[in-house]
Amino acid sequence: MYRLVSSGCAASWCLAKFVFSGRCLPAAPETTWGASYQKQGPAQEWQNVSAEAKEVTDVEFDGNLELFIEKTIADRFVIRLAAQNLLDAEKVETQRVYESVEQLQTGTPVTTVGQVEESDPAYILTFRGTF
Repeated sequence: MYRLVSSGCAASWCLAKFVFSGRCLPAAPETTWGASYQKQGPAQEWQNVSAEAKEVTDVEFDGNLELFIEKTIADRFVIRLAAQNLLDAEKVETQRVYESVEQLQTGTPVTTVGQVEESDPAYILTFRGTF
C-alpha cells in the first residue's frame, strides 16, 4: 500500500509496512466487532528552501490500534463505538537544513531540529441511519 505524503511544494512516497484488520460476527444478532492495526514505514520529505538550500525531514510513526463494536437497530440505524490510537502512538520528526550541495553530500547539516508528537486514545460514538 502506497500513500502520498505532501506538504507545500514537495512530496515523497512512503510505504505502509502492513495493515491488518479483522471483523467478527458474534452470536448476537446484528452486532459486529473488529480490530484494525496499521504500521506505516518511514517517510522522507525534501523541500527546496532556496536555489541551493535543501530541507530534509524524516518522519516515523508508531503503530495504531483501533477496536470497534457496532449494533444495527431496526434495520435502518447503526450505532458504533470506536476506540482509536489505543497504543498511544508517537510521531517522530527530524528536520535537517543543508545550505550547499557539499553539505548535503557529506551529511553535515547547518541545523537539525527534532520533534516528538504524542496523542491520547480517542473514543468515538457514531449514530447513523438511512431515510
